[in-house]
Amino acid sequence: MKHGKMLRRLTALALSAAMAVSTAFAADGAISGSKRSSPLDENNTATIELSLPADQEQLETDVVFVIDKSTSTDTAGQQAVTMITDLLNRVNEANAKINIGVVIFNRQANELVSLVELNNSSMETIKDSILNHDISSGSNSHAGIMAGKAMLDDDTDVSANRKYLILVTDGLTYMFDDVPNAINSVQAANGENEIMAGNDCWGIRHYNEDGD
Repeated sequence: MKHGKMLRRLTALALSAAMAVSTAFAADGAISGSKRSSPLDENNTATIELSLPADQEQLETDVVFVIDKSTSTDTAGQQAVTMITDLLNRVNEANAKINIGVVIFNRQANELVSLVELNNSSMETIKDSILNHDISSGSNSHAGIMAGKAMLDDDTDVSANRKYLILVTDGLTYMFDDVPNAINSVQAANGENEIMAGNDCWGIRHYNEDGD
């Protein structure tokens, strides 16, 4: 009998505590809650559930576009702009924040847009940096990728799993490192020995016709 009374007292205390918590949140005026209790079972115990609202966390994402100068002003560049425009529409529809960066590489990496919040105001700057620029000579995707990664790494406010690097290139690159180095080779072309630079020249320089 004493055991049953003790359980009833504990149940009453639990209910009182639940009501006190709920009242405290309601009194604050900022948070409301609800509670639900099951009927007492044969052991005079009940299950109490408290439901409290939570603020929705704003998602923040970093996206850096690393673009080859030879593709930035043609169809591939326009596709990149279209992709960013689609992201802007998502921003306007949802509780999200997207930061955009733009690196265009020729013989070196050129950081044209540091990470900036994507919105209607910044969109024109981003678009202009991709489609209208005076960059030519050389192709060093390695430097571009390193610059894009460094830009992402420098933003410590966004978690690593919400960072993206998008490479837009035709793949024809023959330079590497921040200070550009090139793989080049002298080979016969049109009856003359010419200096060739390209990502296929590694094999020309280091392998013979038998592939050794």
